[in-house]
Amino acid sequence: MGKAICSYLKVEHLLNEPGTSYPIISYRLQKTCPARDGNPEKQAVKGLFLVVARGECFGLLGPNGAGKTSFISMMTGLTKPSSGTAYVGGLKLKTQMGEIHSSMGVCPQENLLWDTLTGREHLNFYG
Repeated sequence: MGKAICSYLKVEHLLNEPGTSYPIISYRLQKTCPARDGNPEKQAVKGLFLVVARGECFGLLGPNGAGKTSFISMMTGLTKPSSGTAYVGGLKLKTQMGEIHSSMGVCPQENLLWDTLTGREHLNFYG
């Protein structure tokens, strides 16, 4: 069985498993940017299946335009998914973003270090 099919089946199974120990689950997550300035609509994230186990460290790698920033923007509530389902800490992305925000910190890709904060204070603020 192909790797993509195994991933799809694993994510589908986990969505039905109560009390899962997977803090990040993405199931068919999509982000479509509307057409503008004469350009056609763009599929920024196309049906992403992803599971991150508790305690696991993961990274998103890919070329420019692969959808890395779009995915993180959706998972942190900066933008809304066009379709699909995602969970952060067992909370549904589309309906429980307020609770997700209370337990999440994100350091954006820009260099946002403040002269007045120590290293520990930066970690507390972003983490």
